[in-house]
Amino acid sequence: KTVWSGATTGIYKLAANGDPGPPTNEPVIDVNCNMTSLASAAISGCGYGAATPNVTGDCTAGYNNAYNQSCNQVKTAWDAAPTGNFELTHGGAGSPATVYCNMTSLATAAITGCGYNTDLEGDIPANEYVPGDCTYGKTNTYNQTCAEILAAWPARPDGYYYNLTSNVAAPPDPGSSTCSSGGGGEPPDPACGVTTIGSIKVTNCNIAKDPVANGTNPAGTEKCWYGKGISCYAEPYATHPSGGCGTDTGGSNYDKYLCNHAGAIAACHALNGVNPEQYGDGCDTGECTYLSKGWRLPTNSELATFYPAGSNPLELCDHNSNRSPYCTYYGGCSGSANTFCYPYVIWSAEDTGGSFYDYFLNNGVWGSNSHVSTYAFSVRCVRSL
Repeated sequence: KTVWSGATTGIYKLAANGDPGPPTNEPVIDVNCNMTSLASAAISGCGYGAATPNVTGDCTAGYNNAYNQSCNQVKTAWDAAPTGNFELTHGGAGSPATVYCNMTSLATAAITGCGYNTDLEGDIPANEYVPGDCTYGKTNTYNQTCAEILAAWPARPDGYYYNLTSNVAAPPDPGSSTCSSGGGGEPPDPACGVTTIGSIKVTNCNIAKDPVANGTNPAGTEKCWYGKGISCYAEPYATHPSGGCGTDTGGSNYDKYLCNHAGAIAACHALNGVNPEQYGDGCDTGECTYLSKGWRLPTNSELATFYPAGSNPLELCDHNSNRSPYCTYYGGCSGSANTFCYPYVIWSAEDTGGSFYDYFLNNGVWGSNSHVSTYAFSVRCVRSL
């Protein structure tokens, strides 16, 4: 390309890694050179697509001129570069590595270059981890959170986990913080329905995952109990679908699901059809399979809106017996703090440093508090609109 600026893109026979010398002096390698520019020539000579010729001079030119040390460099230097594998020189010109780069945009180039995997546990080899792409993604707010990935790459493919650059010094260690690509859609609403409050949807009933009968200590760290209704609505279930104190199982009593904090997280994510143990940082604030549209525990500020201006759109039960619906604490949540169930208290996702924020309803006052994670409280899940 330097000596023949009008050279066309195509296959060239190169003495790629040095003159083979006498007696033949014949070319020794076929290389598909893209001659759009010096940058594309160097990038393609170093290797892209199915071909990995690793032409020494081209890899050196790519490294020295910052053409192919990362996916975002390739995209910057060669805007029309196709999506696929590239031989990148982030480890030095003499040791190019094969990295898959999605070249739809600079954002997708950086996100894929920073690393992705089809298996969070690492059983399937991850995409080559490119420090320059992680730094570029963090600096340009492409991949600090799952929500940023969603915004930067709405059409990302399903079934992948991506390295995030939040809460760590970029670039992160591979897999240090991950999220699922998900489908970018929205999960279904639970059978009890939802109520829209501000910019979120809230479940009309309490949610639990694998609840056990009262008086039983659930196995594991994620604990949920059926609970029981205390002085709930006397009216038929059809009149008050939320049951006031929980969901109706067809009997005369309204079940009241309760969970410890770990159980609450698991319960909300079960609505997305996922297991929270499969995911890394971010799940406790809802950025999992459906990213920012997924069911999750509310933040403390979102929980504060559940009882707006003294109204009760979610029909939450009140700890004061003069209020309706009324509910109070009772024994039966074995394995929880004090073994008591507290249906008038609702968990938030936010950690206070040793405990978690919650809100409680008492005599029409919606108040904030915090407790350690072993308490058995109500669980209302939310998702963003």
